[in-house]
Amino acid sequence: FGSYHNLARADELIENKAESFIQVKQAGEFLEKNLGKDEGYLSPGTSAEMQYHSSRKNFGSDIVNAVSNPKIKYAVVSGFNPMPEQYTKFLQENQNKFKPVQVYFIDKEQKQPILIIFEIVR
Repeated sequence: FGSYHNLARADELIENKAESFIQVKQAGEFLEKNLGKDEGYLSPGTSAEMQYHSSRKNFGSDIVNAVSNPKIKYAVVSGFNPMPEQYTKFLQENQNKFKPVQVYFIDKEQKQPILIIFEIVR
């Protein structure tokens, strides 16, 4: 009986967590669809997961130099992991260089964004 209870509980936990990072998966799919094989993006947070779901190159977090690199098309901001201060500060101070193209929310009411993809405007 104890083993069955543990298995049932494990199954319940897996089912509840299955959608916990769905926004990262959706963002990765967006990037894969909207980037050429030789293009990439910046994502200092959720970088391994994003690269897995996008099958595209993550150029890391050097946002200052990314603006002049034509191979880097998008910059990603994620609330799932801490973002480098220089990264977010540069985004805030150079809003004319970044156009939000995809926003993913953590809540059903879509009032709390958790992940944003910005297109780098050149």
